[in-house]
Amino acid sequence: MTRRSLPLLAVLLASLGWICGPADAGPEDLQPLVAAYEASVPAPTQRSEKGYEAQKDALEAIAALRTVEARTTIRRILLQYGMADYRQTALILGALVRYGTPTDVDFTIDWVEGRKDPHILDLLHTILAEVTKPRAERHLRENALRGAVPRVKVQILRALARRKDMSVIPVLIQMTREAARSVRIEALEALGELGARKARPIVQVFLRDTEVELRTAAARALGRLGDAGAIPALARALDDGSARVIEAAALALGAIDSPVAVVPLIAGLKKAAGKNLRLEDAYVQALQRISGKAIHGDAELWQAWWA
Repeated sequence: MTRRSLPLLAVLLASLGWICGPADAGPEDLQPLVAAYEASVPAPTQRSEKGYEAQKDALEAIAALRTVEARTTIRRILLQYGMADYRQTALILGALVRYGTPTDVDFTIDWVEGRKDPHILDLLHTILAEVTKPRAERHLRENALRGAVPRVKVQILRALARRKDMSVIPVLIQMTREAARSVRIEALEALGELGARKARPIVQVFLRDTEVELRTAAARALGRLGDAGAIPALARALDDGSARVIEAAALALGAIDSPVAVVPLIAGLKKAAGKNLRLEDAYVQALQRISGKAIHGDAELWQAWWA
C-alpha cells in the first residue's frame, strides 16, 4: 500500500465506523488510521491546502471510532505534531472534542491556555465549535464557560454563536452582565450573529452605556438582528458623541433595511457632509442599501429623491 492511498483508506474506515459503531472498533482499527495521518503530514516547506484536507480526513477517521483509545491516540498525535503550525493544531484539537467528553473539552481549553500563544487562542472558538456530544455541549455552555478566564470566555461565546444553537440565547443574555468588558462585548456580538430578536430590548440598553466599545457593539448587534423595532434607538444613536458609534448605528439602520430609517439617515448625512468622510460613506452605504439607488454623497440629491 502506498502512502498516497492511506488517506483514502482512512475515509473508508471512518465510514465503517459510522456504520458499525464504536462497539465494533478495536485498537487494530487505529493503526492504519494513524499511518494515514502520519503520511498526510508534510514537511514544513511543503504545506498545502490539499495536505491539510488529507490531515483532516485522517483525524476525522480516528475520531469517528468514538472510543477512549481513539481519543487517547489523538492526544498522542497532539503531543507529537501539535507544535508544528496553528492550523494543524486546530485540526487535531477539533478532532479530539468532536465526539469527546467534558474532560476532553477541559483538556483542550487547558492545553491552549498553557501554550500562552495568542494565535492558537484566537483559533479556540473554531475548535470548540466542533463539539457534538450533548454532555460535552452542555458542559461547554455551563461549567466550562463559568469557570473560564475572560479571554477564554470570549472564545467560548464565539464558539456558541458559530454553532447557531438558539438554545444558548439565555446564556448569552446572562453573559451581558459579566464584569469583563470583553465578555459583554462578545455576548452582544453573539446575540446579533444568532439573530436573537427576543434579546433586542437587552441589546438596545447598551446603546446608552458609558463605554464606546459597548455602544458600538450594541449597534452592530442590532443591525444583525434586523428588527425594525430598534430603528428609533439607532436613530437616536446617530447623535452619539463617538463617530464609531454613529458609523455602527448608520450601518445597522441600513442592514435593517426599512424606509423608516431614511429620514434620520439623510439628516445624519447632512451633518457629516464635508466633516467626516468615513461617516459620509456609512450614511451613503445605508441609504443605498435601503433604496437600491446609486446616488452618492450628496445629501440634497437624497432629499430630492425621498421627497
